[in-house]
Amino acid sequence: MGAQQSPPLQRSPASQRVPFGHAGQPGASTGSTPHASVLALLTDGEAWSSSALGLALGTSQRTAQRTLESLLAAGQVRAVGAGRSRRWTSPPLVGFTTTLLLPGPPLPG
Repeated sequence: MGAQQSPPLQRSPASQRVPFGHAGQPGASTGSTPHASVLALLTDGEAWSSSALGLALGTSQRTAQRTLESLLAAGQVRAVGAGRSRRWTSPPLVGFTTTLLLPGPPLPG
């Protein structure tokens, strides 16, 4: 029995690609920008890689990197690490108490 080979993957023609943040994409709400879409994902408090953000937004890793670099220059995101290990987070909210600072139940004793 011969193994069946699947056809090679082909890129869609440029005319069929949907630009970032347009119809059918996660960033496609009224008045949405790539910056707003990235910031919305970063508000979960997790550290994201640029490739993960690109996948979540339906765009290339490089487009996500360019967006992140412009947000970094504006002070709207934080970069941790360098090179392939670089992760992106939103800066902490100033004046917002985290769960680490909230009082817990009284200690016994």
